[in-house]
Amino acid sequence: MRTFIRILGLWCIVLAAVVTSAQAETGQFGLGLYGSVLQPVGTFKNWYSTSPNGIAQLTYVVSPKTMAEVEFHYAKFKDVGLKDREFIWHNGSGVAQKSLVKSPNAKAKMWMGSLLVNGVRSFKADKPHGGVPYIAAGIGFYKYRHDVSGLIWPGQSGTAIKTDSQNMLQPIKDYETALSMNVGLGAYFRTSAHFVVDMRVRWNVSMGQLRSFEDWGLLQTFPLQSVNFMVGFKYLK
Repeated sequence: MRTFIRILGLWCIVLAAVVTSAQAETGQFGLGLYGSVLQPVGTFKNWYSTSPNGIAQLTYVVSPKTMAEVEFHYAKFKDVGLKDREFIWHNGSGVAQKSLVKSPNAKAKMWMGSLLVNGVRSFKADKPHGGVPYIAAGIGFYKYRHDVSGLIWPGQSGTAIKTDSQNMLQPIKDYETALSMNVGLGAYFRTSAHFVVDMRVRWNVSMGQLRSFEDWGLLQTFPLQSVNFMVGFKYLK
């Protein structure tokens, strides 16, 4: 319910801004579609590697140098290799004591979706068949799910590691919504009166977190940080 209220409130802000701008100055509306790669940074990159994602934007041209965007974004992350991480088996007996143990069936999965409101401010006025550099910033909410399974319990004892269900860590499923912000630089090229090719590099910060798995050298991840490399087009009418 809280998530629904947050999203509804954000939509109300967006609609109010659009209506106010539309009354102040007639502009163009448009739709943008982007292909992107998303690179986790900081401790987030210990979990996941560079992953593709898709982005759709609704755009309103406020003035020759200013655009407002409502963005929908979805990414499915690639596990960086949890099954190859080792823990030190301190409770092993004999030669097994302090041996390094992998969890061959371990895996991590994560997806993330967003609803964002971005502002784009150009460094010079828009013009046909020319490049226009800009700065962009946005705020909104990311919803994500993070699943971890298949890890062997490091606290077991004996001369050999056991992998039955009683000696495995319980799978975890974290499902959260977090406030997020982004800032980026880019340039767009107006190829005609209605089409714009857009390229952008963006740093994203989400106030979400991933729990720690210290036996495997994975510390708590907070905030979730990533960099987007985006290429797409807008149709403005």
